Amino acid sequence: MKNRMLAIASLALMVTPVMAQDTAATAADGVFRSGVAYCNQASKLSRADTAAAREQFNRYLSHLEQARVIQPGLLETNSFAAREHRRCQLVEDNIARAEAMPLVEEGLARCNAARDALERADLNTANAAFEQFQQQRDQALAITPTVLRVGSVGVRLRVCDRLVEKIALAQAQQQLQQQRRDRAQAAYSTALASCDAGRELAAASSPTTNGIKAVAGVVQRLAVAQNEAEKLAAGSGRGAALSLAQGRFNQCQAQLMATLERLQQAQRLALAQAASAREAAEAVATPMANGGPVDAMADAASAAEAPRAADRARPGPAAPAAASQDSAVTTVSGTENADSVAVLPAAAGSILRGGEVVQVADPSL
Repeated sequence: MKNRMLAIASLALMVTPVMAQDTAATAADGVFRSGVAYCNQASKLSRADTAAAREQFNRYLSHLEQARVIQPGLLETNSFAAREHRRCQLVEDNIARAEAMPLVEEGLARCNAARDALERADLNTANAAFEQFQQQRDQALAITPTVLRVGSVGVRLRVCDRLVEKIALAQAQQQLQQQRRDRAQAAYSTALASCDAGRELAAASSPTTNGIKAVAGVVQRLAVAQNEAEKLAAGSGRGAALSLAQGRFNQCQAQLMATLERLQQAQRLALAQAASAREAAEAVATPMANGGPVDAMADAASAAEAPRAADRARPGPAAPAAASQDSAVTTVSGTENADSVAVLPAAAGSILRGGEVVQVADPSL
């Protein structure tokens, strides 16, 4: 009897743990199944209302934890729980992607803004927009890396990631352009100082060969300086400060060249006047070199004597004619040489009066 009682007691002790395990499994399964209902509801809401879907899914997770407290090996021993949990994990991925997509879309919009700013060479805006893209991309990936599986999101994000290289290259080019602008601006400033000195020199110069040569030398040196400055400015992208320096130099250069032109015109006028005066002097000196006005008067007297000699050769009363001829003697003096005198008879023919040959009547007629 005693042995029989011991056997019954031992059997009871063996059956009790088994019954307890069955009870725990049943209880855990019931709690888990209640949680699955929340998972299903979250799946329905994941596309329309991510906040509500997340709330429902959190309730599923709470039931899952309770079930695992009751039966720690629930997912290993309960095939239904294991299968449904895998499905609910996919639901959670969908919810997470739905939560991440607004961040992705906003990040891609900032990427496009950065690209547009880069095309306009607005690197400050491009940098700021690209930094915003990076922040929103990182936040989206922190929610779920599976967002990269949505459509072409992964490709678009990788394209935007490469934008950082283009921005860096543009920044390097911009820095190089700034250096060239600084050098070009310095070149124009130096040339402007030389131009100002040239204007002062031109204002103090007379229209002489040496004065014009000095100003022309300044103009030539300015042309060389301008060429060097233009080479530097060509690849600099210009800029307000550089344009101002260039404009001031161009204005000064134009004024200096106008002054040089006036000096050259004044010199040409002076040379023309000197040439005219020299030609006039040569015109006066040429008759004097050939015998002067006296020879001219002698030639005129000889021409006037010829007809009177012919009259004297004609027959007629000699005395009256001789008396008339003797009484009609005219003395003519040259206008330029008082010592040169031509004496002509006052007979019919020509005489030299005041440097001109005039006709007179024959007194014998």
